Amino acid sequence: MTPGANTELVLSWYEAQVMGDAKRAFDLLHEEFRWYLPGNMPMSGWTDRDGYFAAGESLGRLAAGPITMRFGEVTAQDDRVLIEAESELDLVDGGRYTNSYIISARIRDGKIIEIKEFMDTLHLYQTIDAPLVRGEPKKRETHIDHVTKTFTGEFSNQYTG
Repeated sequence: MTPGANTELVLSWYEAQVMGDAKRAFDLLHEEFRWYLPGNMPMSGWTDRDGYFAAGESLGRLAAGPITMRFGEVTAQDDRVLIEAESELDLVDGGRYTNSYIISARIRDGKIIEIKEFMDTLHLYQTIDAPLVRGEPKKRETHIDHVTKTFTGEFSNQYTG
């Protein structure tokens, strides 16, 4: 697929979710799909397609109305798409969830095989009162599959002159 087609695929996936079309969203995912959320919350780290939808269903019960997702800059190259996004959602407890994201997606065989959603996890934790968010912390997992370069240096004295 072309970078443009990959971009449309990823945006179509988010549209399907926002519009409540779980079947279409599920069908756009590769059978080996995996999703990554940073942090050490119970839902952080890597999960598969079923785990992703289970988390979404659980968190969806906290919604008091529709979610709005806005997408900004998009960069696509080869099998990867990077997107800036933000969301707004009123919650049943009277709160309001408004988060910012950098989304990294990877495509294989015309379907989404990987999504990494980098977001303000502190806002998620402070706003969403659910076991998937505030339960027992877990060990952090890395989002990097292949290390291409490593730098190690004396950071502590670098900015103090």
